[in-house]
Amino acid sequence: MFKKISVIILVVAICASFAGCVTSYAPTVTESMVDAGNAVSIQDYLDKANTYFSLYNHKSAKNEITATGEEAFNEFLKNCTSNEDLPEELVKSYADKFVQAEESAVSQADAEKDAKALIKAELVTYAAYNSIAKDNGYATQLTHAMREAAAEDFGGEGYEVKEGLSDASYYMIDTFIKQKVIIAYLSEEEIPYGVGSADKAETSK
Repeated sequence: MFKKISVIILVVAICASFAGCVTSYAPTVTESMVDAGNAVSIQDYLDKANTYFSLYNHKSAKNEITATGEEAFNEFLKNCTSNEDLPEELVKSYADKFVQAEESAVSQADAEKDAKALIKAELVTYAAYNSIAKDNGYATQLTHAMREAAAEDFGGEGYEVKEGLSDASYYMIDTFIKQKVIIAYLSEEEIPYGVGSADKAETSK
């Protein structure tokens, strides 16, 4: 039986050497096994998030969701419905790594189910954050200062954000920040890490 991972730590889990899936069970997967060095990368599909899922309107969600914290995100995610099947090559890439990590302790079918849940959470986080940020004047391009502000929450004490990397290299911590912002927005809490401060927001690319 795999440890159930709540969505609040979904992205932290990936970077901290284990991965989780919403309302499911997930195996142990290192960062490199999920994305880095893979021929198939989640980052190639982020801009197509709305192709695969219809987002729950964030303004409606804020009014209709009474839960807070991770439960608010869970409810939001649940209400993002599928438009079409996820790319087979992407699902297979995740599922294969799950199976490898568990040394066949998980079936291919279960691995694919978990892979789809994880991919959905990542794509929805990306698309929902963009919509919320643009409507509310939050940073659409995260800054290094924001990453540094989130570093301890993301990776624990002693974790450092390295400078001078490509935007793609910051994918893990950026997704973590975006998920935290979505949760704060839905829960009507202060937007963290300076993301909601107009003087720290950068112009969208």
